[in-house]
Amino acid sequence: MELRNRLLTSLGFLIFFIILYMIDNTYFTWLSLGIAYILALLEAKSLFGLTTQKNYIYIIGGVFWVCAIFFPSLSLVALFVVLYISVCLYKNKTNFDEIKLFLYPSVSFILMFMLYVNYGMYTFIWLVLVVAIADSGAYFVGKKFGKTKFSEISPNKTLEGFFGAIVLGTIIGAFISPNYISFISALVISFVTTFVSIYGDLFQSYLKRKVGLKDSGNILPGHGGILDRVDGHMFGVVAMYTLLSMIV
Repeated sequence: MELRNRLLTSLGFLIFFIILYMIDNTYFTWLSLGIAYILALLEAKSLFGLTTQKNYIYIIGGVFWVCAIFFPSLSLVALFVVLYISVCLYKNKTNFDEIKLFLYPSVSFILMFMLYVNYGMYTFIWLVLVVAIADSGAYFVGKKFGKTKFSEISPNKTLEGFFGAIVLGTIIGAFISPNYISFISALVISFVTTFVSIYGDLFQSYLKRKVGLKDSGNILPGHGGILDRVDGHMFGVVAMYTLLSMIV
């Protein structure tokens, strides 16, 4: 049943991204990422062990994402962190743990939107595919050949699966890359994106293990939460956007 739910959810994602690609509208993309972002904030609060029940965190997140449509930039994250600290200091109720929410997942989500705005829908889909291919490579190669444990943080991950992810993510990622970059550049970007996406998955496992959670949420049948589905993309987008900004 779990495998069936996982496959159905994956099919749903595939259909959604096909629609997203075909529509290719800034406001629709912004809205789609925004919904995922607010849900990710809710999950991240649990992952960081924050017990506050106040809804202002999500109000701030909502205001942040509204501002993102007008000013998609990393400096927007810094501005909201500074404003949040200023208000907390004024009220003498500073909770620096809550600032983590403006770093993870806010930084990654604003970078995903910036990737779309600055490099187009195909590049955004490229990110999605590279990470998905790497994730599939790690799963299937690890299941078939996996014998060597990769990390104590996630006992099910294997070194063989790690190399399977690297090879498939890098090679296939380079062949499906946008035509505005060279093949060598595409190889480098695909490799680094794949590499860090694996550690994005590992970081998510670390956070869940630290607070004793199996999944970050339960909104996606067979997958868990939003952060369980985009954990590799959270790190991968940092690599892809940074390298593209250096090359293009």
